[in-house]
Amino acid sequence: MINFFHRLKTIHFSPLKILLSFSVLFLIFQFIVITPIKLELENGPKFDWPDEVANYFWVRELSTNHRLAIPEPVNSFADNLVHPRSFNVNFSGSLVPGSFLGLIILYAFLAKFFGLGAIIYFTPLVMLGGVWAFYFLLKKVFSSEKIALFSSILLLFSAPWQYYSFESLLPNVPFTSFVLISLAVLIYLKKNQLCLWGAFGLFSGLALAIRPAEFVWLALIYFVILVSKKKEFSLLGVVVMILGAWLAIFPSLFFQELIYGSFLISGYDKLPELVIQTNPVIRLLKQALIPFGFHPWLAVSNFWHYFILSSPFTALFSVFGIFLYLKKWREQTKSSKLYFWLTIFIFVWLLNYYGSWQFEDLRTLRLNQLGASYVRYWLILFVLSLPFVSLVIDEVSRRWKLKYFSLVVLIIFSAISFQQILFSDPNNILAVRRKVSANRIMAAKLLKDLPDQAIIITSRSDKIFFPERRVIETYGLRGDLNKILPILKKLAPIYQHENGALIEL
Repeated sequence: MINFFHRLKTIHFSPLKILLSFSVLFLIFQFIVITPIKLELENGPKFDWPDEVANYFWVRELSTNHRLAIPEPVNSFADNLVHPRSFNVNFSGSLVPGSFLGLIILYAFLAKFFGLGAIIYFTPLVMLGGVWAFYFLLKKVFSSEKIALFSSILLLFSAPWQYYSFESLLPNVPFTSFVLISLAVLIYLKKNQLCLWGAFGLFSGLALAIRPAEFVWLALIYFVILVSKKKEFSLLGVVVMILGAWLAIFPSLFFQELIYGSFLISGYDKLPELVIQTNPVIRLLKQALIPFGFHPWLAVSNFWHYFILSSPFTALFSVFGIFLYLKKWREQTKSSKLYFWLTIFIFVWLLNYYGSWQFEDLRTLRLNQLGASYVRYWLILFVLSLPFVSLVIDEVSRRWKLKYFSLVVLIIFSAISFQQILFSDPNNILAVRRKVSANRIMAAKLLKDLPDQAIIITSRSDKIFFPERRVIETYGLRGDLNKILPILKKLAPIYQHENGALIEL
């Protein structure tokens, strides 16, 4: 061990080479894990999250058939109940996306160039873009290459970040990465660099197109940083920025008008109920500010369980790091002070915004830690806290002159993270990989002799049978299934999925 550290000392590692080495290793590892287990089956890819099922389906539809709405005539008689989770039904009964459209449109655009088989690999690449942007952002903000390098490596090893990079068709890692890229571009932006103005507009627009629900806090931090850089303003630069943002956002607005009937309606809205709503402004304000109400004690409880306990190492070290940072407040750079206050604001905002949400599926919460939805919506908080973790590592290394302390901490941190995402979390990525393969085998077996026009009634197993067959998911059912069942039986064969078998009704 002593000889190992001695040899290590004689090798020159530049920060960029270190980060590049880790990036390549992570990319290889992620591609291996994300690639489905090879099975000699005719059915297509399956996913564990209903959101991933929906996103893959719509990316494929948009890139190959150029549509984001599929007619479903049966819905005229079925009270719009024929659809899987994370789908919606518009006013004509057609199946449409049940989410924001930005990620679908972006990945469909990329699939036109790289093919449908590449769809599942886009997120790991975007994720690395976010990590590198984080490095350059912190290098400028904290004027410290050490803090930038430690933080970006910690981000690569962070369990929540890794976990949702493997869930490659969820929007949270791409959204967070585009936020980091846009902030890095913004912080380096100069008056006459029109390319940077355009890039900032484009990447901030992509972030907002993927997660418009984050508009309030994201717009505020962009505004504050832009004001702090007012000396760099130019009219032409602002025009180029607006054009870049419009290029990223316009496709989503276009399709929202086309499939939902309004620029201001998304797939998350309960479309039929909008007919009786008379004040869309109030509805939008509520969605932007307090969509789940104001429940501070619930927010604190959720924050404890799905932020602190999801990554206790990050939480504990960041608290010490903030203490060290405040202790040397007068020595800090203006940009790092701005980072600190904006981070506090984002924490408070998102703590209330998502923490006040009472997730209805308690079974999912009991079975998941990293896989709980709170973790993915708070992903940006895990990222923003890492520089303060790095401050602790750097301070201990310098104060006690421990040459290899940072290396030891990174090894321990990575070991904990890998243990969490590979083994300890109930819904770890290896378990998910096996479950998805089992679902493909089950689907091939059960659907082999099932009529193509069959409709399957199921709770939570819609992700197994769709899109090969039409489904009615009973979890969160909005209508009266018993009322429409006699009508449906006249239109198509109806099957119930129970205990791993399909029973004809």
